[in-house]
Amino acid sequence: MGRWYCFFRRVARHWFRWVVGLILLTLVLGVDGFARANPDNNFATNAYLTALLFALNCADVAQVVGWELNLARWLGFAVWFVTVVSVLVKLFGQRVLTWYVRWWAAARPGHVVVGGLGPADADTDRLVEQLRAAGRDVVVLEPDADHPGLDACRAAGAVCLTGSPLEAIWLRKARLDRAGTLLALGEDDRANVSLLCLAADLLAEGGDFAPPPADPLAPTAGTAVGCVVQVTEPRLLDILRRHDARPAAGRLHARAFNVHELVARAMLRECLIGLSSPVLDTVLVLGTGAGGRLAQALAVRAAKDRWIDRDPTAPDADSRPLKVDVYDPDAEEWASCLTSGLDPAVAALLTVGPHPCDAHRCGFRGADVREKIVRGGYHAAFVGMSDEAHALIQAVALREALPDTVPVVVRVREEATGFGGLLARTPSDNFGANVHAVGTQDQVFALAASLNPMVEVFARALHQDYLLLTHQRFDHATRRGDLAEAAKIRAKAAFVRWRKLSADLKQSNRLLAGRLSRYLTIPGTGRRFRAEFRPNALLNPQRYYRLSADEVEVLARLEHDGWMADMTALGWRRGHGAGPHDSDPVRKLNPNLVPWADLDEGMKEYDRNVIRRLPFAFAKADYEVIEES
Repeated sequence: MGRWYCFFRRVARHWFRWVVGLILLTLVLGVDGFARANPDNNFATNAYLTALLFALNCADVAQVVGWELNLARWLGFAVWFVTVVSVLVKLFGQRVLTWYVRWWAAARPGHVVVGGLGPADADTDRLVEQLRAAGRDVVVLEPDADHPGLDACRAAGAVCLTGSPLEAIWLRKARLDRAGTLLALGEDDRANVSLLCLAADLLAEGGDFAPPPADPLAPTAGTAVGCVVQVTEPRLLDILRRHDARPAAGRLHARAFNVHELVARAMLRECLIGLSSPVLDTVLVLGTGAGGRLAQALAVRAAKDRWIDRDPTAPDADSRPLKVDVYDPDAEEWASCLTSGLDPAVAALLTVGPHPCDAHRCGFRGADVREKIVRGGYHAAFVGMSDEAHALIQAVALREALPDTVPVVVRVREEATGFGGLLARTPSDNFGANVHAVGTQDQVFALAASLNPMVEVFARALHQDYLLLTHQRFDHATRRGDLAEAAKIRAKAAFVRWRKLSADLKQSNRLLAGRLSRYLTIPGTGRRFRAEFRPNALLNPQRYYRLSADEVEVLARLEHDGWMADMTALGWRRGHGAGPHDSDPVRKLNPNLVPWADLDEGMKEYDRNVIRRLPFAFAKADYEVIEES
């Protein structure tokens, strides 16, 4: 859809030049041709006869066999035709685009429908560019014909229809019934849910039924249409997931995600590299964000992950709650709402210390508040204020007040531009050392561009788990004085933050996430497990998924075979890079592309650990692995 659309747009962009060029060429050939055919005519007469060619009304031309006049006659027709078509497109442009979408969707289904570009500063056009770069056909429904993002979308090759996505007629014109994915990424929960319900009703009209897959990581397939929905209310996510799981006569499968939960995960993942210890015991949250949702997501997510990653053999493993100190003008009200709205088991993991202060005007610089912060013994600090300028000021002030080993993570709109881009640069006075920015838009667009949010969430959870385990190995090597081993661990290409991870390693995590559900069934044993979404419960990863050594071995072999198949499909071959155990991402060579029997013991153990850590990955995505058999 996009390739031909881009071609027509490039031609239309230079329409005026084409027409002027054709007119001039027609005039030159026509005047010259008439002068040769009728030497007695003057220039004015020949010019007049040539002008008649544009009106397709010159009987004399049919009797002339000179090539100049024959060519001029056809060029005159071309000018007339192009002008008429251009006028019709201007008058009926939306109808022409609708016909084009209808024709293309019938021949090539599976396009992406973007339900609105949102506010002018939402940068949703950047998401459209990412989808087009990935080879996806895109149809944009935007009610504002003057939206500044439309030009970028059209330039990227997306078909833009001027109409409201909340009206059924425009969803039909966008051929939702032939689409593969619908994106509802507005900032208003009501509008997003309304779009979801309207799309579900439209797709149910045909009577087709595509049951939602039991596997949360399964891609949308067949006649089903996936709907990626962004919500801001934490409880609304659970409601949408339960609604999609119930039997209904329809083809729409909701893929909902909570933007604050998404950003909270990213902020916690960012601080893992900068931590002096891989365990968070005491954290500082400065500013609770819009409606207090970001701070709530941070506190709850940090407490859950800490519980999941705890060492059950430690004597105080279950008795040490996470201490969260919140500095905000409404800190006390926020703390009261947080503790009263949580599951008692989850609330027991938290000790909240509210500190009311005017955080939006650098109030913590006061002697009493500053003293609390300096003496807080925090392992990490998070800045979640809504105003980016104030958030940056507070992050720099925290950097000055806290030890350099304490990471400061600040929420911004985008990581590469604006205040995020400012933090990305290392200034001369080094005020940005161990200060990290997490962009809300970056997280949302990366998740939506994958068209399967759960795979992206699991992929990042797997990387977070890898960072935690690698950090523990690094910590142990440092404590026993093995500096060579510590340096080797530190130099690993994957031991970096997600946004700095190479494209190949990111894709490797996504492929692994897509394979995880295969290991919920153990071949030859009759044992089966299922993943149940429980966002409000306290999950114990080792409660049900307990495997014998033989079962781990069988699944580890399957994991290696699946990894080999995925890598081979991406063009990788057996070989090595600089060292015999090194891969070469440029030439796509990997020494581990060998059968299981030929694999070295270290890599076999790595595959076994993938299986052992499977319930932990599910738990960090709020899924509990439960045995069915």
